Amino acid sequence: MGRRSVNGVRPKGSDRIEFEFTYKGKRYRPSLPRVPTEANLRRAHLQLNDIKLRIKYGTFNFNEEFPDYRMAEPTANDKTAEAARIGSAEEPARSVE
Repeated sequence: MGRRSVNGVRPKGSDRIEFEFTYKGKRYRPSLPRVPTEANLRRAHLQLNDIKLRIKYGTFNFNEEFPDYRMAEPTANDKTAEAARIGSAEEPARSVE
């Protein structure tokens, strides 16, 4: 069984498929745990085309598509949670009488 690289989709080892695309001006290369067979690479290429369309129309959510990707930008909810966590760790303000 031969493996071929399709533009933007390629095997990554024997058990993952890597995608490559640009989102918000940054290049990303997330991967998913799928055996890179010919059929899975074709499906991944279709998935990549769908991702690119959703990016174009502004409906793509990176964290929903690749929830375990470590280099993803934090979402607004993540930033709010982080700010709340930092705020709760600070000493409460003292009132001046």
